[in-house]
Amino acid sequence: MKTKFRGLIKAEKKVCRVLMVDWIFKDITVCPLEILVTEPKDIPSGAVKNYSFKEVKLLTYINIKDKNGREVYYQDLIKKDNTTYTVEFDKAEGTFYLKSTLNTIDDISVIGVAKGETLGNVEENLHILIPNK
Repeated sequence: MKTKFRGLIKAEKKVCRVLMVDWIFKDITVCPLEILVTEPKDIPSGAVKNYSFKEVKLLTYINIKDKNGREVYYQDLIKKDNTTYTVEFDKAEGTFYLKSTLNTIDDISVIGVAKGETLGNVEENLHILIPNK
């Protein structure tokens, strides 16, 4: 299993494609999600940016796709059965789960993602959680 990340640029509240993580120099190289990368030469000049670890929050791919085949990442919003959930991580259990955005005890297994639809990342879609935001 290969670990994949997306990066949330904190200041911009924008999710980007992570191209490289330099764990020694604490640097993250990203490009916009709209750019499909198969080879480094495919990336347009000027599209790649470097950020420090402090500027980017890494969002882990949870190795599950939604009902439309879209990859699901930590803190994505998932709509399932007319309820919206966020993908969260339980440190004690070491597992991902879906947390109801209604603050109920309606949390469910992350396996429910396969029957839901990804709406995007929490930070980019606060209007879904907080009306008039």
